[in-house]
Amino acid sequence: MRLNLIDRLGDLNPQLFREIKGRLQPFTIAVATITSLMGQFFICLYQIREFPGEEYPLSQRYCNLAESGRRRVEELSAALNKLEVQKNFYNSKQHFDAEKLANVKQQIADTTALRDTLNQAYWSKFCPLDQINYAAWWKDHWEYIFQTLNVIFIFVLLVAGSYLIINNLIQEERKGTLNFIRLSPQSERSIFIGKILGVPILVYLFAALAVPLHVISGHSAGISWTHIISYYLVLAASCWFWFSASVVYGLFTRFLDGFQRWLGSGVLLIFLLISTFMASSGPYINHATAWLRILSPMDMTGYLFPNLYNRYQWENFQSLQFFHLPVGASLLGLLIVHLVNYGFWSYWCWQALERRFRNPNAAMFSKGQSYALVCSTQAVLWGFTLQNSQNTINASKVAYLSGGFRIYDLAQQISENLPFIFIVNTVLMFGLCIILTPVRQTVIDWARFRHCEQGNRYGWQHNLIGDLIWGEKSPAIVAIAINLAMICLPVAVWFIIMPGFNTEYSYTVRYFINDVGRFRGLLGIGLQFIIAMILASVCQKLLLMKSPKRYFWAVGIVSALICFPPLIYSLLNINPAVEGLPWLTTALPWIGLAGVNNFMVIMAILAEVVVFALLNYTLVEQINKLGTSETQQLLKAG
Repeated sequence: MRLNLIDRLGDLNPQLFREIKGRLQPFTIAVATITSLMGQFFICLYQIREFPGEEYPLSQRYCNLAESGRRRVEELSAALNKLEVQKNFYNSKQHFDAEKLANVKQQIADTTALRDTLNQAYWSKFCPLDQINYAAWWKDHWEYIFQTLNVIFIFVLLVAGSYLIINNLIQEERKGTLNFIRLSPQSERSIFIGKILGVPILVYLFAALAVPLHVISGHSAGISWTHIISYYLVLAASCWFWFSASVVYGLFTRFLDGFQRWLGSGVLLIFLLISTFMASSGPYINHATAWLRILSPMDMTGYLFPNLYNRYQWENFQSLQFFHLPVGASLLGLLIVHLVNYGFWSYWCWQALERRFRNPNAAMFSKGQSYALVCSTQAVLWGFTLQNSQNTINASKVAYLSGGFRIYDLAQQISENLPFIFIVNTVLMFGLCIILTPVRQTVIDWARFRHCEQGNRYGWQHNLIGDLIWGEKSPAIVAIAINLAMICLPVAVWFIIMPGFNTEYSYTVRYFINDVGRFRGLLGIGLQFIIAMILASVCQKLLLMKSPKRYFWAVGIVSALICFPPLIYSLLNINPAVEGLPWLTTALPWIGLAGVNNFMVIMAILAEVVVFALLNYTLVEQINKLGTSETQQLLKAG
């Protein structure tokens, strides 16, 4: 039976069979089993050490007499406060009464003595065993065990599993076995499913052995089965996404030479710690980057089990919306949002894996896929931006009219989310510039091929524009321009229709309309587009260098062009509201729009267009020269 099961597993997924066979050895199984059981034992032992016995203090929460004793002490303290007020009253010059004053002082002394006696007894005496509420103690401590395992599952599965997957890819690459796997007839999907399910198999075993205690403790604590099952679904989806991302990271960061295992798992650990802190402190999630926060299962865990952090977290998620749809109003809606979010980003991870695994020189995404990625990302960003909620970043989103009717300030909501949208899109476009730009040799081959075959090409699919838009080997400037246009379009549309909303109650929008103006704002969007294209052109030119470190040069120089000019202007105290012209040359031209007029913005756009044209002229000349020189070499060799 065992051999038949193993044979079936090998036929179903050979890679999974290979990973499991190499890891499930008697010694490793024993270590994982002992570690899991010992961890559970110490968790239970830590809780049982607080089991109430004969010396259980009277003041503790599980003593039935604690509440009545505490209430009696509080009543006496309140009575003392009233007596002190009476004493001050009869001791004043206007109402002085020696007899009543002496009577009140005697009452204060008697009440103080009684309170001190009760207080001493309350804090020093032990609770009778028959007055200890053991049922409540067990219920709460079962919940403590359950919550502890919740957090352990998340950190152990995600961090340890990601580390093992990245480390496995490093070892496979060093041994050369990864190339043999590439040559195998298995599909990419089958290979990486085997990696994700097989490499962390000992971590899965560690967690699986703790599942019975987790389920028993949750049931004993009175936690709903629906919430427990929802937790497992979110945890499984989270593992699938992060392990898929770990495979992508491991394949695309070979240049880090072994350091990527610590960097990848370390970044994930920091992300989980930050999300844990944010979940416990309860900042609002009604903003454009809510999708990033719910990539961590910590928030959903706090929602499902409010005692893990506080009730505030549950109320926080209740207000979550997506395009004004109240997805957080029910557990089902919130569960669907988490699963769809994990599935969305996992899908793009697998698209990258399927493209690059067989051909390490191929781009992570095709140009057509990049258009779909940018478009769908904008839908996610704007979906979480448009939330009609009072619990948002700033209370000014909800304006109060004189008639007592409350108006949601959509203009303020969007304007406050624009920085989030800008940051995410900057990172996205920076990444796409690196991803879509083909390697030097690919561009050389493309230029040589077009130079030799241009006379035999007809139709849209074969002309230069079509090749620049869809071609795998052509430079990425046109594709980046299309992606940038998709990013800028929603902002431009919003800027056009913005005055029709509640601008009276939005300081930010009043600033853009009164100080900047709608026309100048639209010019600013165009200026932002041109500057981004200049940076993309610089990136393309740098990636055509012969240096093997060209990616480092591209990332470093483009990052410097983005960060250094605003930093220098800030150090020089150049106020953008007064001297906005220098800021129009930075990657943040919006900052200087209030300090210039429309003519200055138009001249800045023309100047940037000239710079962009010159850069691309030299880029075209460089590509043609590379293609021509390669062709000449081939002809001479022939």
